[in-house]
Amino acid sequence: MGTLLKASFASPDGPPSSVGMAAFAAKNCLAQCGMSVSEVDLLINVGVFRDDNIIEPAMAPLIQKQAGLNLDPVRRGSLDQTTLSFDINDGPGGFLTAVRVAESFFKTGCARHALVVGGDIHPSRTPHRDFPFSTMAAAALLAFAEDDGQGFSDFHFKTSSNGSFGFSANVDLMANGLVSRSSMNFEMEEDYTDRLIAFASEMLLELFQSGRMNAAAIDYVVVSQQIKGLGRLIAEAAGLNGRARVIDLYDQYGDAHTSTLMVSYHHLAGGGLLKKNDRILFLSAGSGLSASCALYTV
Repeated sequence: MGTLLKASFASPDGPPSSVGMAAFAAKNCLAQCGMSVSEVDLLINVGVFRDDNIIEPAMAPLIQKQAGLNLDPVRRGSLDQTTLSFDINDGPGGFLTAVRVAESFFKTGCARHALVVGGDIHPSRTPHRDFPFSTMAAAALLAFAEDDGQGFSDFHFKTSSNGSFGFSANVDLMANGLVSRSSMNFEMEEDYTDRLIAFASEMLLELFQSGRMNAAAIDYVVVSQQIKGLGRLIAEAAGLNGRARVIDLYDQYGDAHTSTLMVSYHHLAGGGLLKKNDRILFLSAGSGLSASCALYTV
């Protein structure tokens, strides 16, 4: 049994709203495979930076409403077709965490399709030169399959215990006052990316040396992209110098934060670069410090 990527979508051209661009990505992703909105059992939003710094309610139900995902099953006369929606706030690691959560629903028979959406925007919903992330609407449709040879496997999650955050964002109500809804403060430790490379590569080295993951069997690596070449540096430090191709789209899109892994996968799948049995290493690294990875077999 495996969790498959049935369809994907990514575009920088969505509406200037975290809710709007996630709904835009959701609709286009479903259109890629001709699937009805009524068939989506789970909607998981992994976007972190939102319109007007909204804290409550969760963003996922707002996205669900705009995308029209099973809004009134009673009126439709189909109580067996409902959509559960919720947020996962895990930064660049949000996509892999969402896949793992969706897989739990799949294995218990509570769901057969899950739609993961991402995207981050400055809270003012206007371009800001100092905002460190690119606005990218992205979505991935997950489905459950009985074939053990396909889909996601070998999930690994690691968090540093040294108390260093690396990167953080907050809203300073005392300093920003009435403009707090449209403001955000960012703080990054000077050696953040260097420590991120070391932390993520150490996790991979542990997996390779223990035999829990075979580096020689990896065809592609899709990875967080805080800086240009981050994936290549992590791969080299972990000894992944063979045939695996690291996907680096930083020049095209910058750091798409929570959308990055979906954008990179969509680049591969949409570009016709994948073939049956190709193996993709999904790798995320971010503040915390934290890192996670999983293998995906096409």
